[in-house]
Amino acid sequence: MHRLRFIGSFAAATLLFAPQTATAELSDAELWAAIVKANPGKDKHEMWRIFVCHKKDPVCQAIDTQYRGLTAAQLAAYVKKQSDIIDAQAAEYESGRRKIAAGPLTPTTKPPKPAPGEFQTEAHFLVRQSLEDINTLTAPKPTKDVTGAQFSYNRDNVSPNTVWSARGVVAVPIYGHYGAPTEADRYSVRPALAVAPYISFDKVSNSSPTQQSANVNNLSFGVVSETVLANVGLEKPTDHYFRLKGGVNTTFEGALKSSYLRAEWEPVSTANFINAPYPILNFNVAPLFKLRADYMNQAGKITQPVFAEHNQALRVGPRVGFEIQPVSGLGLWPTWFENFNLVATYSFLQDTLSQRNYSLLDSTLTYNFDKDGNYAVSGSYRKGRLDETGARVEQIMLGLAVKLNDLPSVTAAQ
Repeated sequence: MHRLRFIGSFAAATLLFAPQTATAELSDAELWAAIVKANPGKDKHEMWRIFVCHKKDPVCQAIDTQYRGLTAAQLAAYVKKQSDIIDAQAAEYESGRRKIAAGPLTPTTKPPKPAPGEFQTEAHFLVRQSLEDINTLTAPKPTKDVTGAQFSYNRDNVSPNTVWSARGVVAVPIYGHYGAPTEADRYSVRPALAVAPYISFDKVSNSSPTQQSANVNNLSFGVVSETVLANVGLEKPTDHYFRLKGGVNTTFEGALKSSYLRAEWEPVSTANFINAPYPILNFNVAPLFKLRADYMNQAGKITQPVFAEHNQALRVGPRVGFEIQPVSGLGLWPTWFENFNLVATYSFLQDTLSQRNYSLLDSTLTYNFDKDGNYAVSGSYRKGRLDETGARVEQIMLGLAVKLNDLPSVTAAQ
């Protein structure tokens, strides 16, 4: 009971971020009819409680879209979402990307902001573990919730063997939009788009000749574009992200391996818990899903398993997984424990030309050691075949993770 009261208090503190819902547009008779229809057989006293909740509480209106009353799970998910928005904007003020408004403008001072409805473009900077870790360009996660580029060193004096590993991506998103959404936009479909040139690197170097078959040497250059249709659906809104990536795969020495083009669809819905957190046993668990299709064409003379039977590959398949984080900010865990984050994914691609399958298990446990989550210690394990070449990999990596997130969301309400 005390926990519910605490969650309720936190939710009340975020009312400024609570959207206006369809409840406010219903008459009392329509609201009561909706509640009766949604709760057959329920005690009438409980239904009157739901009625008053929708009449008086904006948080209830925002969360209880099915008119069945609030649950602890719904409140916890709402608090998590609002907490992420608050954390992201607080970080922007702290870093100086957002400024406190100056005093009243003098008659000679011109406002710097563009006219309402004017198309705007901005450029920013991201560092992540992979393109998958970028998440979405137009609504990126806070740095504390992502993995980050990994760097590690290992020395085995018995073999002897020295292993250097580096894995990451650097992207510069340029996105366009029509300004921050207003209250009137909260329940309307909102478009946004972004284009990001990027460089991704995946390098494992063994000094021992007997271990060099396990080396990885991939350096990729490309451009990814993203278009989002946000808030599709009234009762259970879903954001639909569509991406198109194109580029070339090379070695660090500059030898060309292949060119590629990939398309992705990723739905995000807090109401349906798709790529969005769901509270379980004081953890936020987010099921992950996206659908991918790619075309690759061999370039150069380097032997690659993906081109063993053809000099082209046309692959399609899903990527599924989960992300687990301790619920933070409610005193449910020690502060140090709230800095952990676990992401595990399994990707599967079927080549329609050769009928060969390519799967990859990829998991990373991250511990943030600064308050903004820009730096962390991370351990990762991956096993399967790499997307870039189809080569087998089985690697455990422990080292430093670096992640930067200079990009405020343009699809979430401010």
